[in-house]
Amino acid sequence: MATPSAGFWKGFNLGGNLPTGACKTTADWARDFSTLQSLPGYFSSARLFASSDCDTLANAVPAAVASGTTLLVGVWTENNAHYEAEKAALVKAIQQHGTDWIIAVSVGSEDLYRVETDAATLARQIREVKTLLCNLGKCDIEVGHVDTWTAWVDPKNEEVIRACDFVGHDGYPYWEGASVQQGLDAFRQNLAKTRNVVDRVKPGVWVWVTETGWPVTGNQVGLATTSTPNAEAYWKSVACEAFQGVHTFWYSLQDYTSSPSFGVVGQLRLKSTSTQTHPSTSTSSSSSTAKNSTSPNTTKTQAQASGVGVGGNAECTVGGDEAGEGKGDGDGDVSSHNNKNGENNGNEDDDDDDGDDDGKGGYTQRCEQGGGEEVKGV
Repeated sequence: MATPSAGFWKGFNLGGNLPTGACKTTADWARDFSTLQSLPGYFSSARLFASSDCDTLANAVPAAVASGTTLLVGVWTENNAHYEAEKAALVKAIQQHGTDWIIAVSVGSEDLYRVETDAATLARQIREVKTLLCNLGKCDIEVGHVDTWTAWVDPKNEEVIRACDFVGHDGYPYWEGASVQQGLDAFRQNLAKTRNVVDRVKPGVWVWVTETGWPVTGNQVGLATTSTPNAEAYWKSVACEAFQGVHTFWYSLQDYTSSPSFGVVGQLRLKSTSTQTHPSTSTSSSSSTAKNSTSPNTTKTQAQASGVGVGGNAECTVGGDEAGEGKGDGDGDVSSHNNKNGENNGNEDDDDDDGDDDGKGGYTQRCEQGGGEEVKGV
């Protein structure tokens, strides 16, 4: 099982399909992982949604091993035949490649939000996958579930929490109609709601941020408007805090065929990325169609691919004026949870530094400790 060297995993969500709907090959996955590692701040972890669909693990794991990328693995649960195929694909990948590439395993994704299962069934499946891994001598691999914060705070789902080694929290202030200026507070509040329930039901279980982001294009929802500057502002305030305080997987690396589009990488950049090598450091498509303003997430399919070009080497400094909105208050900031790893831890133009000419500037920026007051979040 992989372990983070910098305290917390940080990565992006990746779907198993190309924009055409075709399944990704090993070369496609290698390109994706190279793209991750070329982003400002350097990322070498990703969350996948499936194991057998599109031969996800069969194609992605060789590329992950070759590039030093670590994966939060997904196992779908919708129907028994599919579920069995997912488990078989996970076992095969472990038998062929060991487990150094595995961060953890998520059994299902937003099944509770979509009301596609019940808590007892999902809890049983989580325990089954845990037993499966133990039978392979891999009991140390954490097994959990990813769902919306609204599902986690629902009392009828507490049995799922009790079955989890970790709880994956999906939260989108955009879908709740919050303005981008309200985004950090909304994100913190909803994360705290999930944590409060988890701490009561199963103390000591970690809550991971498995999906959040802000769209660069798409419809307005309440006070939430989409644009590259807004996506950048949300990144600066939320990502730059979350990366230091909690395991975080941003949505999404690419979904430029979707509306709204949350992707941080444009089509031309993705096509032109070549394989790169980087020193080994720890960093680390959603399951669910657009949700209403009372729900924190959006339905996305694996066939979606992504968004905007990633802009240059601009830095998101922490503690200075540039990212002052990222300050924690000691109660609601994302780093106010137990630390399992022992560490405390673009505007529309064609001028962006990555060379894209798709008319969209990028917003991911490297988060670094800057001068002034220290912020709890990178």
